[in-house]
Amino acid sequence: MTVWELNTGQSKKPTTVSVAKYDKYFTIFRQLLPTLKSKIAAAELPNHACRELVEFPDGVTDRTEAISHRIRTAGIKRKITSDQVRAIRIVLSGTHEDMIKMQDEGRLTEWCDDNLQWLHRTFGRENTVSAVLHMDEHTPHIHATVVPIVTGERR
Repeated sequence: MTVWELNTGQSKKPTTVSVAKYDKYFTIFRQLLPTLKSKIAAAELPNHACRELVEFPDGVTDRTEAISHRIRTAGIKRKITSDQVRAIRIVLSGTHEDMIKMQDEGRLTEWCDDNLQWLHRTFGRENTVSAVLHMDEHTPHIHATVVPIVTGERR
């Protein structure tokens, strides 16, 4: 996997862009920085033309509640301070041409499954609290939210 750090000029923090090979297509994983630090910033997106790929736990109705639920049930012993990252938003997509080709070939569900497997391997199944396939824009893409639980020593 190739990783580039870009500074868009809008923020002092760079945006990390990773490119991974998917079959013969390239998938772009953009980690959006700065990550979400408040419940307000984690508000739900409109649901039209979207498909939830991750089921919320019982009693949880949206992404904001899913983030809070994961933090509460993670078994974290130390206090979480107000400046700590609570969630990371990730956009998974590819070129418009490749995504439309996959959609036309009926491979979009397979692409979604592969991306979910990558999220689960990279961040943990329990830490992947939301993934939504968006079909409402020019190119199909997934908005995913993960809660970065650190289980070992912090650096």
